[in-house]
Amino acid sequence: MRASALALVALLCGVASALAQTASLDDTLTAVRRPIVVRDGRLEGAGADVLKAAMAATPYVLIGEDHGLAEVPLFSAAVFRELAARGTRDIVLEIGPEAGRRLMRVLGSADPAAETSVWMQRYPDSLAFYNLQQELAFLRAARAAAGPELKISGIDQELLGAGRMLLESIGAKDPALPALLAQEREARAKAVTTGNPMDLFMITGPADALTSLRDRLTAARRPQDAALVASLLDSRGIYAQFAQSGFLSNLTRAALMKRYYVDQVPAARRAAPPPALFKLGATHVMKGFNTLNSREIGNYIAELADGLGTPSLHILIMAVKGNQRRFAGVGKPYIAAPVDQVGPGVSDFPYAKPVFERALAEQGWSLFDFREMRRWANRQADLDPRLLRLIFGFDLAILIPEGTPSDEIR
Repeated sequence: MRASALALVALLCGVASALAQTASLDDTLTAVRRPIVVRDGRLEGAGADVLKAAMAATPYVLIGEDHGLAEVPLFSAAVFRELAARGTRDIVLEIGPEAGRRLMRVLGSADPAAETSVWMQRYPDSLAFYNLQQELAFLRAARAAAGPELKISGIDQELLGAGRMLLESIGAKDPALPALLAQEREARAKAVTTGNPMDLFMITGPADALTSLRDRLTAARRPQDAALVASLLDSRGIYAQFAQSGFLSNLTRAALMKRYYVDQVPAARRAAPPPALFKLGATHVMKGFNTLNSREIGNYIAELADGLGTPSLHILIMAVKGNQRRFAGVGKPYIAAPVDQVGPGVSDFPYAKPVFERALAEQGWSLFDFREMRRWANRQADLDPRLLRLIFGFDLAILIPEGTPSDEIR
């Protein structure tokens, strides 16, 4: 009798396993989908329960976003509110280190929006993303949740227009600075005329003069000043390399992000960095090789967390349709550009079209728990390998049916 019962259980398990292998992608997505909403700054719905449980299990939460969407900072603020309540005080962003330091000062001011507007007037095209109203509102909400202990770390290259900002941040009175600043003004004027960011000083400025300036500041024991020039040269190299090879440029940028992150973690904490929210573009926060065939900060944190015996949580958030705010050229207002992840030839993720279609078929925002799909996905011989990489690179995906563009601070 007992043997018969065991045989029956084995048979049922075998049937369930066979069904799991033969289930369609759409059926599997339906099974792992949960509704989620942000209401009054809080996460709600069955998807929120899944997300909160996953966040509670790790000190490292990574949001991989599609930029320029008003809904993303709304979601990010709700996420950080949960994290701050349990002690997280660090946010790591896709901006340059000097931009990050300046944002910290802006957030501590009486009127951050006004301070950001002044910043954009003096140093246009020197701040990525957080010159958008909703993105700055996210940081203000984070400051309110974490208090003055909030720490922002910028780990990306400085933006193409940051030349003047970096040069004017140098405290030393080097004789080369006036001529370099004059060249920066001339380059800016030309770039405004052409609209081409490659005409800006960061690309066209004299590399030899900048290298000599960095070396003089290093020899004069001005490490912070030398680092400003080094970051200008690092950024220049990444942008210039992109014109020749996007792949090699991405590899250089990925290595730079990891180095800039480590540089800003207190030396005593580098083996076990403080809990943090990472908020960067989607491909940067993937585990393993991302869809650009590079290993980026997301993989670094995942491996670090593994070594510490804790998980990391990697979240993709995108809109399926709608509009997003995008750069339109030097000296020009940002534009609202269409988003269409299901249209032909439009999406950057055409291999994920079934996921987007499933989200559109539902009411409201969707959370897809990719963790629940992995055993199924690993057995599908005909699954697009890029989609497989996405399912293993992110733990959760938040999909917004209709995105709205963020608003520029002007």
